[in-house]
Amino acid sequence: MSLRSLRLLRTAVLAVLALSLAGFGGQSLTRVWRLMQEVDSLEREVAVLRAETGRLTAEVDRLRSDPEYIEQMARERLGLVKPGDRVYKLPPTPGPAGPSDAPGQGSPRQGSQ
Repeated sequence: MSLRSLRLLRTAVLAVLALSLAGFGGQSLTRVWRLMQEVDSLEREVAVLRAETGRLTAEVDRLRSDPEYIEQMARERLGLVKPGDRVYKLPPTPGPAGPSDAPGQGSPRQGSQ
């Protein structure tokens, strides 16, 4: 390429860049950047929601077709019992600093030996 054609090419590239900056402007470029970040964030959220939809669809299918699963959910989530079942209500278990750790009360094994 001749020197003249290189100058012409360089001038054309600079003109295109100048027109691009004038057309888009600095604020528009930052807006485009923010929108691209928002799109990425929304795409990640869509992926999470699709996974959740798949999990829920599988659970609905199981609830429609598996009577044992329906019974399990009724017992666990709703606290239902069958007629004739005996229900034993136990006191809540103590936390790490429960009554067995209180001063003057040893562990259950100490008194039984």
